[in-house]
Amino acid sequence: MSGPNKHCAVLHIELCSNQFHPSASVDNSRQAGPDFIAASTATVSRLKGSPLKSGPTSLAALFTLADAAFSAATKILNTALRQGLRAKAGLHYGTASDDHNRAHDDISSKAVQICDIAGPGELLLTGATLPYLCGHFRDQCVRLQGNSGENQAAGNVLYTCKKQVGEQTVLGGDTHFNETANEPKYLFLTQCDREFFVTPEFGQLVIGRAVDSHIVLQGDRCSRNHAIIETGRDNYALVDQSTNGTCVEIQHNEVLTLHRKSTKLFGSGRLLFGSRDPENIQDIISYQVSNGDPD
Repeated sequence: MSGPNKHCAVLHIELCSNQFHPSASVDNSRQAGPDFIAASTATVSRLKGSPLKSGPTSLAALFTLADAAFSAATKILNTALRQGLRAKAGLHYGTASDDHNRAHDDISSKAVQICDIAGPGELLLTGATLPYLCGHFRDQCVRLQGNSGENQAAGNVLYTCKKQVGEQTVLGGDTHFNETANEPKYLFLTQCDREFFVTPEFGQLVIGRAVDSHIVLQGDRCSRNHAIIETGRDNYALVDQSTNGTCVEIQHNEVLTLHRKSTKLFGSGRLLFGSRDPENIQDIISYQVSNGDPD
């Protein structure tokens, strides 16, 4: 995937005009909307997004990665559902031009446009966004019925996130929300100016010199298929499968050297591929395992 200076995702969240669900026992006060937007802004920040614009009933946020924006959207809409609110979302991932402000405006306009089309509790996203989602998230999206003709010719095919039928609908998953359940952990990786957002459902993230790796290394001491990161709900395991090994610096304190072995990643630190002191900066990756709370 291209670096953050070339692509970005904009998520637009909006409370519907009739913002409260008819079955909700929620006090329809003026403060409910601003409180919801404030909480949504915090969710955006926890998932490494940057708020662009906000108002009493709406929020626009910028993300480097489509996966992070998708995750934020489903979390925010599920929060609205639990609070008895009617909210909707539009998500568009686009290519930025040299004029970043103009590019963000263009992408934001598309996100607002499709948010206007969305129904209460619905997340809509453009077909252009779909290829940049991990497989687990793509599997949750279905093409919007009746989205053809002029829109299709313009390349504006829309997708909607699958949801269960009934009052306890939860976006982005197959189980009902359990407020006492532990929040899943996420893995944030940084390589130079690139950021990678890894969800528990990702599967295997491949790191190596091979050009089709998820994260490509450059050093001569790195192998084509140097390492993989296996994901699970509360477990991100780094598995070295290289000739020269991988060093794991845990919070710049403890150092582990792996040679065709594995270790669980926790907290934060650095991954050094092929050498304890790699010559190429692209062979150094910072990591953080987090449930989304700030450092």
